[in-house]
Amino acid sequence: MSERNRSGQGWRLLFEELSRQRGPLRRLLGWSALEALPALVTGFVMARALDDGFLADRPATGLAWIAVLGLALMIKAVAGRAIFGPLALIVESLRDNLTRRLMTATLRRAVADPRALDASAVAQLTGHVDTARLLTSALLRSVLRLALAVAGAFLGSMTVAPVVGLMVGPPLLAAVGVFCLALRSMAQRRYDAVLADEAVAQRVGTVVAGVRDIVAAGAHERAESDVALVAERQASAMNAAARAEATRIAVVALGCHAPLVALLGLAPWMLDHGWLTMGELVGATACLTAGIEPALRATTSLLGAWGLQLGVVMQRLSEVISHDHEGRAVPIGSDPSKRPSGTWIELRGLTFSYGAAAEPVVRDLDLTILPGEHLAVVGPSGIGKSTLIDLLGGLRRADSGTVSYGDVPIDEIPPDHLRREIALIPQEAYIVTGTLRDNLLYLQPDASEQTLSECIESLGLTDVVSAAGGLDADLAHSTSKLSAGERQLIALARVHLSPARVVLLDEATSSLDTESEKRVEEAFARRSDTTLIVVAHRISSALRADRIVLLDGVRCLVDTHDGLLCTSSLYTELVGHWSGREAASPARPC
Repeated sequence: MSERNRSGQGWRLLFEELSRQRGPLRRLLGWSALEALPALVTGFVMARALDDGFLADRPATGLAWIAVLGLALMIKAVAGRAIFGPLALIVESLRDNLTRRLMTATLRRAVADPRALDASAVAQLTGHVDTARLLTSALLRSVLRLALAVAGAFLGSMTVAPVVGLMVGPPLLAAVGVFCLALRSMAQRRYDAVLADEAVAQRVGTVVAGVRDIVAAGAHERAESDVALVAERQASAMNAAARAEATRIAVVALGCHAPLVALLGLAPWMLDHGWLTMGELVGATACLTAGIEPALRATTSLLGAWGLQLGVVMQRLSEVISHDHEGRAVPIGSDPSKRPSGTWIELRGLTFSYGAAAEPVVRDLDLTILPGEHLAVVGPSGIGKSTLIDLLGGLRRADSGTVSYGDVPIDEIPPDHLRREIALIPQEAYIVTGTLRDNLLYLQPDASEQTLSECIESLGLTDVVSAAGGLDADLAHSTSKLSAGERQLIALARVHLSPARVVLLDEATSSLDTESEKRVEEAFARRSDTTLIVVAHRISSALRADRIVLLDGVRCLVDTHDGLLCTSSLYTELVGHWSGREAASPARPC
């Protein structure tokens, strides 16, 4: 993407969000115009007060004109107070909308590739949202008023005398043009500075997080060198940004100081030839020194600092909202051609390891899981059971081999469709803000009352509903009172109500007793065309499965309970451990 198009992304995003607040923006513009009223009338009022009043020996007329200026200042004060209402509506809505879009894009990116999720980057970006809110508020409050003041002072100078407008107009327009041309370079320098700042934050965060390992490995010099390198780049970027922003000094000199020098230099000649009166000269000078010069200086200063920073921050947010970590568009809709025609899961040559030098957790696994099958995954603690579940759910990408759902590789299925089809319930049960009903219907808001009641009865959730105070009880005040098992039941019921046709239970029943676990698994097994894959931590759970996948750190064995008892000593040991070293059911002769 070209630099010009990239820099325009942020402003387009900002204008898109602001355009949703047209009513408050119109009120803001109206009150800001009233705030600029003194800049418009000051020159004319002073000229008339002098020429028609004090210099003509009519002090009452002069005071009357001064009273007009006082009235304009009172109107400015009223407008300055009224401006905060629409301003608050605009910037708070901006913050809410940007946060919503940022979180949506982040979640979509995490769904498409969990490895792309960087918690520190998310924290940095949410900080950008707050920065955007503050800068937008400051710029709308200050720059809009100042820009209108510059325009008002220029128009006021023309009302004083047309010749003054001719002397002020061309240099002022030239100064504005120069500043607009310089803004692109200034924005790029500021963008480079922001990226350098993010690089410092990321590198320092990495070093701090790994300081124990750095000290243990004696790698402090390398860590210091890495931090120093990004710090130097940050300093260089900040210096370049400061040099670029110095352009605004020349803009003020061209737009205000040059016409002021010309006006004062030509004043004797124009007074002698009747081009100006003394009152008009004083009024024109006031327009330049008390109107255009401070407003232009403040406008260029704010745009050169806050404006550039806002543009860069919005550019960063725009990049994250509209593109993933590799520069590709974040998937928003589904491609119907990539929707699978079936619900079987097929693994072919699946291999996964945590790092190039690590031993594979899963190695060359071939497995077909039929629709409606009940599969248990077992193995010693830390052997990779949760990793296999993540691979089956598309939350991790294999080093080699494929995982297909139906007839489509799982990483090619649109994320929104995949998450409706495959649901994973982890051991840690999450309770969302809201009522118990909100939690249960989170994945299927349109479920009927009868379906909801049947689900509660089927999973044995009746006592939990009663203890919570009913389906409409607010869990925000009772979350801490829920036991781990009750939380798990709520999470399980939430998925039971969902349209998911493949359910992955990653020790999601670990806090339930044996009978409750049996009830839950049987409830899922009774769902039509539902494939159930369970990380088993009890022999009873494994016995209910049609087949069992055993991970032993070297290979994956797939067989029935009786078959694994005959072929795997590790499985026999696990059965003995689960059942107190006594098999829960007698093994058939091998």
